[in-house]
Amino acid sequence: MMKKILLLGALIASMPIANADQKADMAGIEKAIARNFHGAAADSIAPSPVKGVYQAVFGTNVLYFSADGKHMFSGNLVDTASKENLTEKARGKLVLKELQAVPRDQELIIGPKNPKHWVAVFTDVDCPYCAKFHKQVPELTKDGVEVRYLFYPRAGVDSSAFKRMTSVWCSDDRAAAITAAKEGKPIPEKTCDTPILKHMALAEEVGLRGTPLIVTDRGQVIPGYVPAKKLEKMLDAK
Repeated sequence: MMKKILLLGALIASMPIANADQKADMAGIEKAIARNFHGAAADSIAPSPVKGVYQAVFGTNVLYFSADGKHMFSGNLVDTASKENLTEKARGKLVLKELQAVPRDQELIIGPKNPKHWVAVFTDVDCPYCAKFHKQVPELTKDGVEVRYLFYPRAGVDSSAFKRMTSVWCSDDRAAAITAAKEGKPIPEKTCDTPILKHMALAEEVGLRGTPLIVTDRGQVIPGYVPAKKLEKMLDAK
């Protein structure tokens, strides 16, 4: 509950303050959502930067409604002057807050003692582009970037990938084990309590469609592989 309060508070703080008329609109939209979507409720509703259009948050999804609640649309809201994707920015904040709430002892963390940046990466040991990204981890950590791995075996809980990722997590040296696994080398089979199911549920919540999925410490959601130097430039950008 506290995580959700902090999550919604961060997003609402970035939106315009609603006046009395807007509050009435939002109340009407809330009723329209419940009426038309079988009692569903938005986590938050707030004025968008577009007059007469309201932004509603459902988990990490962002939708837009007309002031009368009769029309809804999904998609990217873009500022034509700055070319900034406002929907992507809002959703990135939601995803970032979700990831920041993951305890560090439930991630496989590789990086320097005092990192200047971090990235969270949903990964799979059977994913070629995940293996390609992993080869760059030494370069990233050398340049001050901490990599926080979360496990997402795409083939599901009954797959060999799930079993091998369980063995990675249960290894005495997880960093060495995940490197071996991504290189296709055998690793000792082990079992223990793992956060993998939690990782998989979180991946679904943030809208993962493939691996790797990278989220930067600035809330940028990057679907797919990115070369180390390009990623570092994104992290350093103001």
